[in-house]
Amino acid sequence: MRGLTPQSLLEVCEWAESEHPANRAVALLYAASPDTSWDELAALSIGRRDALLLELREKTFGRQLEGFASCLHCGERLEFAVATSDIRVGVGEQQPEYHFEYQGRAIRFRLPDSTDLVAVSHLPDPNLAGAELVSRCLLDQLTVADKAEQVMPDTGLVNAVAEQISQCDPQAEVLFDLHCPACNKDSQSLFDIGGYIWIEFTDLARRLMQQVHWLARGYGWKEADILRMSAWRRRYYQELLGL
Repeated sequence: MRGLTPQSLLEVCEWAESEHPANRAVALLYAASPDTSWDELAALSIGRRDALLLELREKTFGRQLEGFASCLHCGERLEFAVATSDIRVGVGEQQPEYHFEYQGRAIRFRLPDSTDLVAVSHLPDPNLAGAELVSRCLLDQLTVADKAEQVMPDTGLVNAVAEQISQCDPQAEVLFDLHCPACNKDSQSLFDIGGYIWIEFTDLARRLMQQVHWLARGYGWKEADILRMSAWRRRYYQELLGL
């Protein structure tokens, strides 16, 4: 994986702006991994995809992350700072399928990927979306008749498979331990790696476009020529303009 060039950064942010968040995450990796197909990246489990996003983030911004979360008890805005190494979970090689036993039955499943998240995104009920996501990941556990009638698996099985998925792909669910000084209570917050990194890259793209705007107005240069410059040269020319 390589870091994004200024040109590729603007292109991916422009293209993916109106896309589903899962597609945005894949788009960033696709721009940074030209030798890997879109389908291969979209088929990565959520945890393995997010591990690659952390790697791309380190190449671009470094290892320190800073942000805000809301206290679940009182709504107080809490600031956090964490290193990428603190939220990186060791992940093994992704398998095409996994197995476990549930109530005497052998259950086969795969890990959810970005295409699954997009497929269930139209469902407004989070519980229904979660059940549908699990159902998509089950392999051969429903009868032919059940599949024809689109019968959802029972709640117990859904929860059991969800727990297995969590164990097999731990990077997919990163939780922060937070302490709120306002109400003196502890809570946990789910950290959306893909969403956080997308905001960082789009903010960088906007700053870059602002630089292009200033230098184009000040010197009459074309966008492509400005983007080919190093970041150091762009900053220096910007300083010469008194900006």
